[in-house]
Amino acid sequence: ILTDHSWLASLTSSVDWLTPRMEIKTFALSEGEIAHEWLKKDPEPKVSNAVKEIDLGEEHLLGIAIVDKMAVADYDRINVLIEEQVKKYGKARMLLEIVDISGFSGQALLEDLKTGIKNYKNVERMAIIGDQSWLKTTVKLGDLLTPGLELAAFNTTERKRAISWLG
Repeated sequence: ILTDHSWLASLTSSVDWLTPRMEIKTFALSEGEIAHEWLKKDPEPKVSNAVKEIDLGEEHLLGIAIVDKMAVADYDRINVLIEEQVKKYGKARMLLEIVDISGFSGQALLEDLKTGIKNYKNVERMAIIGDQSWLKTTVKLGDLLTPGLELAAFNTTERKRAISWLG
């Protein structure tokens, strides 16, 4: 955005969440050439840091650990992993372990899962593991809001039971 209005420049820097897949940058009117050069550059690839794959010992099960607050690149990575499972097995069954997402709420998790995982309809079952106090209630609510997807919550001590539930 080319502008000499400081209020517009400050506004665009605070609404990144509205356009998570599109980078917005503000330039002064006198910086038109710099803006054009910026537009010509390929964006730096986003790196997935919050998602780690977990080997569950069974190839047909997808294991994912969330170790930090999720970003667009993390959802993209999860979507690719789900797509790979669907190609091999028709539907995905996944274990999602919440290791550390400080400051993250159950409502945020539900919204993120619904909007960020575009392939959730291709997931048949999802076991969510974690010791957060809100987890079981959130998962029960999520189970009602996502028809066709079975969700179940487990404590971290119930990992074997979660894997068995996935089938």
